[in-house]
Amino acid sequence: MKPHLSVASVHGRFQPLHLEHMEYITKAFTRTSFLYIGITQYERANLQSVPGASRHRTDVDSNPLSFFERLTLIGLALDEIGVAKDTYAVVPFPIEKPDQLGDFLPVDVPVLTTWVEEWNQTKIELLQRNGYTVEVLFNRDPKTIAGSDIRACIAKDDDSWKSLVPAATVGYLESLDLPSRLI
Repeated sequence: MKPHLSVASVHGRFQPLHLEHMEYITKAFTRTSFLYIGITQYERANLQSVPGASRHRTDVDSNPLSFFERLTLIGLALDEIGVAKDTYAVVPFPIEKPDQLGDFLPVDVPVLTTWVEEWNQTKIELLQRNGYTVEVLFNRDPKTIAGSDIRACIAKDDDSWKSLVPAATVGYLESLDLPSRLI
């Protein structure tokens, strides 16, 4: 059994936050007392590619939610399942600018991740090259939920996306009129 960590981190684009993201985040809480939740591609006006990452990660249409909106979604979803606000913080996580990662997350904070697609291996190697300790919480290839599928359903006014996200995500996204951003 691995020792319990006092602090650790997870990260993602969360465009939007869905149930597989929540599985990842809640699994991370079983490993640590305090969790930094990093949001990648937080500067939508300056989306940058990362070698090995899917092209859609830098497409404006694939990044409709602002940093603040994703921060809000995460907070609402964690509130919904009873996670105390003093056990986490949401921070920018510039995986696309690895030389700047240390400005947002100290190198001594372990990074907890998953392996659900080839990009994850590239990301793990990038983080390790930059001095981070990386622990894979679980492997699942292929991933079961894709943000691109959720965004496509929202754009088509297909409510099937609602079963793929936390209830708090549904209410918040509906309040944003996201379909108009995606069409």
